[in-house]
Amino acid sequence: MPAMMAASNNPPFNRDDPASGLYRHDTYVSFYLEIPSPSVANPPPPPPPATTAPAVVAPPPTTAAAVAPAVTTTVVGTTTATATTSKAAATTIINIPTFVHSNGSSTYCYDTKLTFCVATIKDASTITFTMYSTVKGWISIGTGSFMDGSTMFVAWKDGSDVLITQRIGKGHDQPPLAPKPIFTKVATPASVTIPAAFSGLIASFQIPASSNLVSASGPTNFIFATSNDPVAKPSDVNSMYPQHSVSGAFTLDVSKGGVGTTAEKSGVDLILLHGIAMFIAWAVVPPVAIFIARYLKKALGHKWYLSHVGLFLFGTGGLIVMGLVTVEVNLAPGVTRFIGSSVHGIMGTVIALALYPLQCVLGFASNYFFDENRKKVAVIDQVHWWVGRTIVCWRL
Repeated sequence: MPAMMAASNNPPFNRDDPASGLYRHDTYVSFYLEIPSPSVANPPPPPPPATTAPAVVAPPPTTAAAVAPAVTTTVVGTTTATATTSKAAATTIINIPTFVHSNGSSTYCYDTKLTFCVATIKDASTITFTMYSTVKGWISIGTGSFMDGSTMFVAWKDGSDVLITQRIGKGHDQPPLAPKPIFTKVATPASVTIPAAFSGLIASFQIPASSNLVSASGPTNFIFATSNDPVAKPSDVNSMYPQHSVSGAFTLDVSKGGVGTTAEKSGVDLILLHGIAMFIAWAVVPPVAIFIARYLKKALGHKWYLSHVGLFLFGTGGLIVMGLVTVEVNLAPGVTRFIGSSVHGIMGTVIALALYPLQCVLGFASNYFFDENRKKVAVIDQVHWWVGRTIVCWRL
């Protein structure tokens, strides 16, 4: 039967409470567990204690019949361990066949149905990736923790052949082809173990170890996606392909052999936090600050200016910093930031790093050159107004 194991180095919240909360697991793995029916009767119980000596009760004698036979528990692909158990029949744990490779490669499988699996082999100059899946459409692997900015490798069947392309993640749109691909399509290495009678999609490619797409000394974050729907034009590298039906993230230490683990989401969704911060920065704070400047000058006196400046400088400004930090934390190494990324990234860059600083400078200048005896509104004031209106319209 399919089973899974999880473990954590962190203790329970309350060791004495069976219902205590637990920390997230540090690692886990899926496997098959076979439990055959017992073929040998349980050993007889030990004889009862002697009753002739009322003051002292003698312990039961230790005999060969009172000790359960040693049973061997076998884990396929790993070392075997011998343990004493009360069951005479052996329990065999069979690991998912695609997780362990004899050459010490790093591997990951999404599930026991082989919806997506990848095995990697690293040598001095190259890293070889072998993806395989039972889906009928396409499969892909990418660097980083999410799609935007990821270096992705997408593969699908083209008749009896397999077509592989390198792409650059762009938000939730179909990733465009990379202008300078660095991969080389190769035959599946003999040392990679593919399940017997596997007839799905298999794609192998190499990248230079010097490309810095993966860590040479520790775990690397990856994403994957698959689809059962066919590609529109399998022989065309520019073909449109359907949206993925299954996707996920995982970590894999390519620098040494091992089994990948599904990535755990942090306690804070940084993408959601980015959206909330930017919404408050541009949809909540500016209307309040503008309302104060437009209608509360007489009621608040000089405090209207302090409130207006404080909201924009510390409210919007602080939230912009928070939003930029969440973007930086999420982006994979080597990803294009700001200008040259997605349309959303370009517009956000113009507002946060160009129009917003300009508006702050114009506001301080307008206050510095303000003349109570002026007969008309100064040009710098009008520019300040229209830059603000532009930002308010563009943020939508």
